[in-house]
Amino acid sequence: GAQKGGMAPGWERKMASLCSVLGVYVRARRDLMEVYNDIQSQTIDITTIEAKAVQILPRVNISSTGLLDPLKESLIREVQILSCLLSCNVQISNWHFLPAMISLRSCKQKLMDWHGIPQEDRGWAKRSTRAGFSLGKSAHMPALYTWLCKFYSTLLSKVSFFFYQTLSEQCPAADMKATLAKADFDIVGKLANIRRRSDLLLIALVFDSRGCMPPFSGHGYTLPSNTPEPAVGLASYPAVLAFPQDYPKSLWPSLISLRRIKELDSVVLLARE
Repeated sequence: GAQKGGMAPGWERKMASLCSVLGVYVRARRDLMEVYNDIQSQTIDITTIEAKAVQILPRVNISSTGLLDPLKESLIREVQILSCLLSCNVQISNWHFLPAMISLRSCKQKLMDWHGIPQEDRGWAKRSTRAGFSLGKSAHMPALYTWLCKFYSTLLSKVSFFFYQTLSEQCPAADMKATLAKADFDIVGKLANIRRRSDLLLIALVFDSRGCMPPFSGHGYTLPSNTPEPAVGLASYPAVLAFPQDYPKSLWPSLISLRRIKELDSVVLLARE
């Protein structure tokens, strides 16, 4: 029976275990808040932020009492989705086409799983959105879930920008333009409009491939058996995207020199006539 003025020993052990697990979840939430703050500050390298998010998952995925199972499941889903989004962002920034596309698909799958969309309805969800995904637009969605969906939509726009040349080779130009116009933010379309309305001769996003592992192999996907030697000289600064694509190649050495003077990892270069 219960001790006078206290709990039965069995209940004390259960409460101690409950508080211990709850403490783990509270610390995980604190670490997640730091990750979100790092993302917002934009002062920390995205690879470092991704590593911090990934380290949270093993601590959350521990045994717990039935009372805390819903909290545990929610935390695990949140960490998995956030880690997947950050990983996709890193893959895009490193210009890794296939890993980025796989991560993007995984992000969408995890978001729909958390949202609870039945498997048979996911084809409809895929066709009925502006940018391929708008599940967070409902007024009844939690703010965190809505933010994660916006993060995903941003990555969709970024993928269409960084891998425009590869993607545009898979469909007619008119279809590509119409698809990009439905995105939340059509980067390609906006840059094309800027060039048309100004006296710019060239707009280009330059990728610094020095030190890339695996070595940079050009647009799209390359089989591991065909991995090229690391690029050197001007070849190590390819154009991710350029408007127009048939720009005068004589401009490139001058633009790369400008980029190296700025000492940036990547830069959008604008060349006036």
